[in-house]
Amino acid sequence: MTKDRPDGVTLIGVFYFLKAAVTTLGLVGVLIVLALLPASPFLKKFISESISAAAAITIAGLVAVIICIILFFFTILYLVVALGILRLKKWARLTIIILSALELYVFFPIGTILGAITIWYLFKTEVKEVFKD
Repeated sequence: MTKDRPDGVTLIGVFYFLKAAVTTLGLVGVLIVLALLPASPFLKKFISESISAAAAITIAGLVAVIICIILFFFTILYLVVALGILRLKKWARLTIIILSALELYVFFPIGTILGAITIWYLFKTEVKEVFKD
């Protein structure tokens, strides 16, 4: 017996692909800022008033690298989960429920609304049945 994917599950999968795209844009933005940082007038003013140029660029670079690693992790996570939910994998449903629960608090108020709707939808009996292995 083949499982038909509900439209809501497809919508959630597409939403997570969009989140991966937006996260990738953020990653590219951080990399662009990192590339332009040494030429920044703000940084030159900051350097002249306090710490050495090498220390300032090192600290800014480390912060940017950490941000890039986090954004890269979430990009991969969103892509994997989007593919999993579209293939009706139970682990993807559970992962999205966890991510949505985190969004309830982290991305207030939009994330709260979207997270609550996603959790509600994925706990509906007819949707849960599609993910039975």
